[in-house]
Amino acid sequence: ELLKRTPKKHSDYPAVEEALQAMKAVCCNINETKRQMEKLEALEILQSHIEGWE
Repeated sequence: ELLKRTPKKHSDYPAVEEALQAMKAVCCNINETKRQMEKLEALEILQSHIEGWE
């Protein structure tokens, strides 16, 4: 939203654009880490069922 409201000719525009790209990268990293943790948790659940199965 901030980038949309910042005129392209404004001196802060490049910095705002760069900050937006950095935040998008952070969000992607957070989402990927969350997906990996969810997979690990599912694997641990499966492993506990297999170890306890007799």
